[in-house]
Amino acid sequence: AISFTIETGDRKRRARAARLLVVFLAGSWLLLRSPRVESPPSLEWFYKPRVLVAWNSFSNVTVLPSTFFTWTLSEKYAGPKFPMRALIIDGIGGTQMAQFDGRPASLREYSYLDYDLTSLGQGLVPASGRQLVIGPGGGVDLLQAVRLGRSDITAVEINPLVAEVVNERQSGWSGRPYRLPGVRLFLENGRTFIKRSSEAWDLISLTWVDTGGSATALAASENYLYTTEADVEFLQHLKPQGYLAFMRGLGSDKLDHPTDTLRGISVAVEALNRIGVAHPEDHIVIAAARSSFFYRIGMCYMLVKRTPFTGAELSKVDDFLSRLEYQPLWRPGGGPLSVPKPYVRVAQAIHAIMTEPNRSEVYRLAAWDFSPTSDDSPFYFAERKGPNRRAGEGVRTLQACGVLLGFLTLLFIGLPLFPLVRQTERVGHSGAAFLGYCSLLGAAFMLVEIELFHFHALVLGNPGYALATVLTSLLVFSGAGSLLASRLSLSSPLLILGVFLALLLLLAGLIWKREDLQTFLVVQSFPARVAGTVVLVAPLAFCMGLPMAAGMTLMARRPDLMIWGWALNGAFSVLASVAAVLLAMHIGIARTVGLGLICYLLAAGLIQVVRLARSHALPES
Repeated sequence: AISFTIETGDRKRRARAARLLVVFLAGSWLLLRSPRVESPPSLEWFYKPRVLVAWNSFSNVTVLPSTFFTWTLSEKYAGPKFPMRALIIDGIGGTQMAQFDGRPASLREYSYLDYDLTSLGQGLVPASGRQLVIGPGGGVDLLQAVRLGRSDITAVEINPLVAEVVNERQSGWSGRPYRLPGVRLFLENGRTFIKRSSEAWDLISLTWVDTGGSATALAASENYLYTTEADVEFLQHLKPQGYLAFMRGLGSDKLDHPTDTLRGISVAVEALNRIGVAHPEDHIVIAAARSSFFYRIGMCYMLVKRTPFTGAELSKVDDFLSRLEYQPLWRPGGGPLSVPKPYVRVAQAIHAIMTEPNRSEVYRLAAWDFSPTSDDSPFYFAERKGPNRRAGEGVRTLQACGVLLGFLTLLFIGLPLFPLVRQTERVGHSGAAFLGYCSLLGAAFMLVEIELFHFHALVLGNPGYALATVLTSLLVFSGAGSLLASRLSLSSPLLILGVFLALLLLLAGLIWKREDLQTFLVVQSFPARVAGTVVLVAPLAFCMGLPMAAGMTLMARRPDLMIWGWALNGAFSVLASVAAVLLAMHIGIARTVGLGLICYLLAAGLIQVVRLARSHALPES
């Protein structure tokens, strides 16, 4: 507001705007020091005293007193119950933090770690084996590995605040598990780390690294850790006899919502197929647990190998599951397993994934949406509608947001412009072409913008970094394109077509070379990845910023149509923001960008209609 008054010379309005700025800054300063902001109502569902509440620029970590638990502790465990604290991330993602004095010798007392389902993978790998832990959280996986005598453990934690809380602020309780002998810590996205690494491990573990809470994160709900391409990369970073181990949720009570687990299985099967495994069913072991030590939800644990499980390995697996009374859900060579009633439907779905030759039809007709995710559609927690199922909560919420935005668009854009209807002169065919042009630009810009966030989230390793870098680049360079638009559009009739051609070529290149660009960028240092993102976005943003302003220059003699053009452009931008995410979920990122390309192609045709009508004074109807 202040910058606009500098242009108009209105000192009174400038003073009022400056006073408002002071009020907003003072209000922000007070809010940031308010206990209700530091510990917001969204965290009150814990109903527990909080040991610690910590924030960084993109997350919240809350530490609470907790009972003794692990997600998959065997009912056979009768040993001591160790004091624990719960570490809750963003109010929903949780991990446990056991009290520990920091001395490796003390871990001999922590026998409960051997009774956990996750120790199955640990027991199959010799103590000399190398382990990669993605998402170590409160550090239990690290304690388990060090207890078994491992001396080469790589821990990759995406959130520096989690590492700070566990290792520093709660060091007196946690014993600093990230600093145990043999542990190397990397603060990075697990997928970005694995793409950059040339190392190989005997065991790669992901123990419920994230939760279904991100199903409703909507614009940032992509997850590149659980895609087919991610599993391919994990498998390629295993030693010949190594294991990929992960644990996911099976649903609560009657295990009626096992999408999380089943999608993880389908992703693993597709990844094995992609690396040339003809019979993936011989490379996977799956077991389940419903532990009284974690009453909320049933859990599933899966081991995947690049080579088939041997008879000796299966004997160890059978002995472990039988001794600790875990439920096997899939065993190579065993065919359908006899399972208790709560597991029947899950076991049937697993059997279908493993044995049906036409898996795509299994995914389409299933009662749950567990079709495998890919880097082109990395929405692991999105449950899409099918012939025998309704859409999941996240998709339904997104659809409801679309309806709500449509209503708000009518209310705040359409209603204020309603009086302008009587003042608007005859539109004519060139005016209609102009309004269509503005509408298409609004939709196209957002279709491309949202997918640029998705594209660069994998490169930069964090949706927050991607949002900041891409949005800043788009605003700066599209603004530069708009600034030069009037001169460019008037200097040469063919120049605007050249801009559209450059835009279409850049978009087509992005779609065609997406994987190559990601692979090239992701191995660079973080500053280089940020710079590479800016370099990729800048020419695209410049070309995206030019057409709207150029169109307005052509329509300068019709201020009424200019107002309607801006309104339609804004309305379609708002609606396309939701549509872009829904489209990416259903048809993929590449095709969504392709739709943006088609919108720009149509807009290029419409602007020529407007130009010809203006230059040749064609009749308006």
